[in-house]
Amino acid sequence: MNLLFTGKILLVFIATALLLYGFSPVFNSALGLETSLLSEAWKLIALALAGAIISGFAYPLVRGIKKGDVLLASVKRTQNDQATISQDFIPVVALEQGRKGSKIKIVFQNGLRGEGVITDYAGTISPPTLRLTETEGVFKS
Repeated sequence: MNLLFTGKILLVFIATALLLYGFSPVFNSALGLETSLLSEAWKLIALALAGAIISGFAYPLVRGIKKGDVLLASVKRTQNDQATISQDFIPVVALEQGRKGSKIKIVFQNGLRGEGVITDYAGTISPPTLRLTETEGVFKS
């Protein structure tokens, strides 16, 4: 869920709900109704809140990954040719747009380029993640 997007869309939905509530007598008389859903402000605000929450969860799925987005790439490392393997997460920038499961080109902060498969979209507080498949040269941090 993208909290910034959810907050913005919540404000838009609540403003729309309040406008509909304000104009409900006009709409009801035009439709020949005495009361309708538009006549109850709290129900409209509840619908706006529900719509904003659903939109917040759907936004990363609809948007996908765009060129210029920052992702976290998982890198497995061995230390001094020992059996100890650690996994680091390194920020990279997407050079292409893509969807979950697709392979995209990326660039590391030190200028090296590579490719990886998108493993997950952005969460509430976490950026999207990527599994490296190829890098140019030997990656040294």
